[in-house]
Amino acid sequence: MPKARPSLLPASPRRIEERQGYGYCSAKASHAFLRRHSWPRSAMSSKAALGHELGHAKHRGTKLPVGAWNDEFRASYWAAKNLANLSEHDRIHLVLDALERAREAGVHVSINAFMRRVLYGY
Repeated sequence: MPKARPSLLPASPRRIEERQGYGYCSAKASHAFLRRHSWPRSAMSSKAALGHELGHAKHRGTKLPVGAWNDEFRASYWAAKNLANLSEHDRIHLVLDALERAREAGVHVSINAFMRRVLYGY
């Protein structure tokens, strides 16, 4: 039986962070690659990442512990919904990041009208 080839994709978000830059060969190709095969955090622009951090700042002092899945969800969702100067792709990545944070925690989040409009355009 032939040996299985190792996957080119890292097995977890942590592995992607360890291999920063993987998959960035050209702007168009890397965006399509990342949309299909990666976590939204690794596809976020610096503006989207900063928006996520502003979401944390907006909710500073709440009872959620730092790093809790719902704190991370809230930061990305707030940024996608409330920041004016984000591109369509930034909003998509922030909403996908919020959903991915819930999925990683084993929590089902129903897609609301805002998420549907951002992700699917209706």
